[in-house]
Amino acid sequence: MSSEERNGILCLETVWFDELRSPSTRYVLELLDRLAGVPFVYRDISTREEFKFHLGRWVGRNTFKKDYALGNYNILYLGFHGGPGAISLRSDLAEKKSQSDIDDVRLDEIAKMLLHDAQFNCGGSVIHFASCSVLRAPAQVEDFRKKVGAACVSGYTKMVDSTLSWAFELMYLDELSRKNADNPNTLRTLRKRLNEKPEYAGLAEHLGFKMIV
Repeated sequence: MSSEERNGILCLETVWFDELRSPSTRYVLELLDRLAGVPFVYRDISTREEFKFHLGRWVGRNTFKKDYALGNYNILYLGFHGGPGAISLRSDLAEKKSQSDIDDVRLDEIAKMLLHDAQFNCGGSVIHFASCSVLRAPAQVEDFRKKVGAACVSGYTKMVDSTLSWAFELMYLDELSRKNADNPNTLRTLRKRLNEKPEYAGLAEHLGFKMIV
């Protein structure tokens, strides 16, 4: 990969309860694009049907990958509410904020959506959960990574402040987009740098950031 080439990002983001901050991660991606030329595709979604459809596009099911030219978009960036081993989709009832309006999707369900009866996988890709606490279930995350064939799954073990997580992700995605995502040794080197270099390590520890390779 030359210095000009970058891994692209497909971002799927929920509609947040606070409508004034939505969309949010798109601004991080726009900044990365302007500063470093990192290509991205952004979609805001609310339902399982939308989520499954766009995951299908990403893995190339039913020729979606060809149709939407996502062949070099090796980073899947998922911006949702979350909990240990699961993300939460916003329901259609936007005026309510009760638990009944949240649709939890566990990692094993996401794996089924991606694999579609094991015809496809995510080889050579990185899946980042920009969600609170998803990686607090490390055994489930590792099982998910192996099932879908991803080179790496990353995210947070704690409840995260969105401003701090965006600041960290701006650095993380910039670094990740430079790398050959199907190379575990390169990803392990990046993980070490994020955990040891002062400009990364403080935020990584505060957020409970983890990369499972």
